[in-house]
Amino acid sequence: MKKQLTYITLLLSLALLAASCNKWLDVKPKDRTIEDQIYNTEDGFYTALNGVYLDLCSESLYGAQLSMEMLELLAQRYNTSVTNHYAQVVSSYSYGDSKMKSKVDNAWKGLYRNISNLNRMLYMIETKKSVFGSEMSYKLLKGQALGLRAFLHFDLLRLFGPIYKSADSTAKSIPYYDHYTIEYQPFLPANDYMNKVMQDINDAETLLAASDPVISSGPLFSAAPGNGSNKFRFRNMAMNYYAVELLKARALLYREDKAGALAVTTAVLPDIEKWFPFVNVNNVTDNVNPDKVFSTELIFGQFDSRLYEMYNKYFSPVVPEAGLLTSQATRLSSLYESNENDYRYKSIFWRVPDNNAVTYKCYYKYSDIINKDKNYRFLLPLMRKTEFYYIAAECETNTTKALDYLNTVRKARGLVDLAANAAVVTEIRKEYMKEFFGEGQLFFYYKRTNNTSIPNGSAASGNVSMTPAKYVLPIPDSELAYRN
Repeated sequence: MKKQLTYITLLLSLALLAASCNKWLDVKPKDRTIEDQIYNTEDGFYTALNGVYLDLCSESLYGAQLSMEMLELLAQRYNTSVTNHYAQVVSSYSYGDSKMKSKVDNAWKGLYRNISNLNRMLYMIETKKSVFGSEMSYKLLKGQALGLRAFLHFDLLRLFGPIYKSADSTAKSIPYYDHYTIEYQPFLPANDYMNKVMQDINDAETLLAASDPVISSGPLFSAAPGNGSNKFRFRNMAMNYYAVELLKARALLYREDKAGALAVTTAVLPDIEKWFPFVNVNNVTDNVNPDKVFSTELIFGQFDSRLYEMYNKYFSPVVPEAGLLTSQATRLSSLYESNENDYRYKSIFWRVPDNNAVTYKCYYKYSDIINKDKNYRFLLPLMRKTEFYYIAAECETNTTKALDYLNTVRKARGLVDLAANAAVVTEIRKEYMKEFFGEGQLFFYYKRTNNTSIPNGSAASGNVSMTPAKYVLPIPDSELAYRN
């Protein structure tokens, strides 16, 4: 593990150096020498790609805002009745507030910034194709870049686009950048935008199917033996073939193509079971070094060196109550149906022993562990295997089969099977609420299914009414001002 982190730290340090001041993507004449140095070797391309991965972990993106913080506040995960102004602003969908505007603006800029980086890289991949040592390496890198471009564009639409389920798909949504340019691209109809998402997904799928070691060898979640290269290892920490397949299933379901989403899911589930096993119960219940992110199940994640800083900022019980993000006690118990056997409940929600100042359970998923050599330290989940099962259950027309998909997950979480007459739609919603705590997926689920009422996170009971105005983040003023 130490070798693994040393390699990653070195690679990301080079990427950060290259990305500072945006020198390697803001291609002005004076900067071409710097760009040439980066893109003059195959390793340089991978360094640049890791620069994108590094930026995804920034606080304004998946390092906080789009995982554990802003999106979870929008999903009513936390009790904001006694928290600071910003948390209350977000949970009340006050998009006109200056702090909220700033957060939304940073997310918009950050996602499109990385898309621009990827577009420049994709252009240079073709321009400098001769630097790649093999066709496999060329396809692997290009497939990752296209998959990431689709991933980021899709999340932009899930944030700033209409409720696709109920919206006119010909209405204008947001711009899609499918090539490197300094010109603003037009706001596209949501359906045309999704056509471009699917094109990138399909192209990435083709390239990675022919090059990704994850298909034949699994995630290879360890350093290469001896002094071997780690370039093609840690595949679950990069956009890989199975992550693209999950993204494809997500996108098809988003477009309400349930038959297509089910076909994608069922085709890869045998491989998913082979290479991404459900987490070992003993690792979850370890009182010293628990695997709270269920690392073996991650289809796509990141090593986030600031992960525990974010925990200390938002969730640690030593944080003053006005800044602490935690769930209302009764609401939390109700969410997990008062079932302490659910590994997701007992492994990440604890009450600090002998701490009379904190009388409720706090959220510990992103707290550090004692053993610094565990390979699941610093892991930030972005996509996990259970979503395959939830998509399959939602798309399956046979109720018995749909419940089987849900029961597979429940068994892996220490729960008994659902009753044969259980309501599939209701149980899927419960699973999204339980499974993805702190990962930002619940708000997207609520929006996709157009839930008009969701549980109020700041009360023991009752709901919050939801409208398109609450589900659709406004286009930042900065974007509109530049266009005007």
